Amino acid sequence: MKTHTLLILPIAFCGSLSPLTAQTSTIESNVFSVDTRIYTVTFEPGLNATHSGGGMLQQTIRHGDPASSPIVEVTDGWLFDQWSEDFSFVTTDLTVNALITTNTSDDDGDGLSYYHEVIVHGTNPNQPDSSGDGFTDGAIAGLGFDPNADYSDLIRLKLNQMQDLRTGAEIVTVANGEATLEMVLEESDDLTVWSVRETINEAVVLEPGEATRFFRYMVKRSAAEFSTPADTDSADSSGDGFTDDAILDAGLNPNTNYSGIAQLVADQTQDLRLAVEIKTVTNGEATLEIVLEESDDLTAWSVRKTIDQLVPLQPEEVTKFFRYAMKGFPVPADADQFVFIPAGPFMMGDALDGLLDAAPVHKVSVSGFYMGKYEVTWSLWQEVRTWAVANGYDLSGVGSGKADTHPVHSVNWYDVVKWCNAASERAGLDPVYYLSQGGDVYRSGEIEPHIDYSKQGYRLPTEAEWEKAARGGLSGKRFPWGDTISHSNANFYGNTGKSYDLSSHGYHPDFDDGVHPYTAPVGSLTANGYGLYDMVGNLWEWCNDRYDSSYYSNSSGSDPTGPISGFYRVQRGGAWPYVTSYCPVAYRFANFFYYALDHRNNFYGFRLVLSK
Repeated sequence: MKTHTLLILPIAFCGSLSPLTAQTSTIESNVFSVDTRIYTVTFEPGLNATHSGGGMLQQTIRHGDPASSPIVEVTDGWLFDQWSEDFSFVTTDLTVNALITTNTSDDDGDGLSYYHEVIVHGTNPNQPDSSGDGFTDGAIAGLGFDPNADYSDLIRLKLNQMQDLRTGAEIVTVANGEATLEMVLEESDDLTVWSVRETINEAVVLEPGEATRFFRYMVKRSAAEFSTPADTDSADSSGDGFTDDAILDAGLNPNTNYSGIAQLVADQTQDLRLAVEIKTVTNGEATLEIVLEESDDLTAWSVRKTIDQLVPLQPEEVTKFFRYAMKGFPVPADADQFVFIPAGPFMMGDALDGLLDAAPVHKVSVSGFYMGKYEVTWSLWQEVRTWAVANGYDLSGVGSGKADTHPVHSVNWYDVVKWCNAASERAGLDPVYYLSQGGDVYRSGEIEPHIDYSKQGYRLPTEAEWEKAARGGLSGKRFPWGDTISHSNANFYGNTGKSYDLSSHGYHPDFDDGVHPYTAPVGSLTANGYGLYDMVGNLWEWCNDRYDSSYYSNSSGSDPTGPISGFYRVQRGGAWPYVTSYCPVAYRFANFFYYALDHRNNFYGFRLVLSK
């Protein structure tokens, strides 16, 4: 006979201020001895491949069992070869990389490989390009040019002419701090009317010793191939946009008009007239790669980082033209109270504690956004609430706080989103929450509002934004700082029954003053890697998303906003009277016992996000 422990899950307490703890009882059973060793196998597709099916990218495998091979799709010009490790008999934690090779086939028989045509030139791999200059024979012949002549020098010429235009519009100066550089990817059907398809945000933080730096975005090819300064003083006899000196240097006739070459972009990758900022995509997808360059003197430039953006066409889209352009980013008026969370992917979910509604672990990409460093304080709540009540909001008497520098508590989801709208209107920003799509601003009552993420106002974070921010740049960890927790990290109820809890048993000793609630002044404990405080403990933080225990099985991989229906809204982060098991950054909380949307309690709070 063997004795086992049966875990009875803790539930939120009702009407009592006793701590939330797990209870155990024992049962007896006859069991066979089994090997309980468990390993994690992580598959990494890499930049030129994406997961499209088969096994998950992160799998939990018993000792001796095989992992399931994911199916990956590779970018045009590349081929999947094999996985880097054998995972047919797993005996240890594994990281398995996709081995990707170049596609050396030559479908059109012109002597250029599929890789060379698609990746290097961006031209059509099924149409001959006899000269290897990136312009197909048919396009050149159609303009009356010689398809066997190499016109690649003209690309270089035009880029050199446009050097001043590109840098003049795309330079951002950063001194002693950090900047958010935002690019928009614009699209067009006709090269005339342009609209924004998506945005790319990059946070640039200066390292110690870097005083002032200048930054610019450029297409990657140009960084390596084109470095000659623009000769803006040279004449352009033919009026084609290429200066005489540049054309003479290339051995061409400065009186010949070469502007017809620019028309080749109908079939090709680059529009010479727009300085390599245009890409043509037809019936498929493209990887648009750019580099962020830096300089001390605006003369010598070097690459600081590269950015890859995959742009798939939808079924109804036949041909699109794409270009990048720099745009501004709204910075909060009280910017010292916010932290910029950079755009990009992270692994969302739990692989450590068996949290069923936080599985499977999956890759999610979020756009850049600003998040409040601290939970909203009682002082700020009152300041905005006073304005709100005077301007038609039904927030009179709502909310409470232990002291001005403590977080506001006892606010429900409806209270919080109305307050966010008031904060936006007060600051001259567009509110995010509306009575209906295209309807009036949500200011009173308890309804399910329409959330307009396109507005640049204050709002709650999505679950994905909250978890990315809470992780602070770390991956696969239980908490923002690692896999163990103590009262030096967070304000929670210590539970010595958890091996990863290194704290003393009970409430946080620094904040247990005998007067409920035992909240901590915001910023009292250590910030995470992004500079955010109290992402674990203190108060549960409201999110925008509805709760669905199985949502991770079918959620979007890009800027997910939660299920489209459901009664409960998600809260994250744990709170001062909750035990350790509620504190992991992957833990998803929907308080069924308090009908969470309209219930107010002294362990509910929130923090702000600034909509892009």
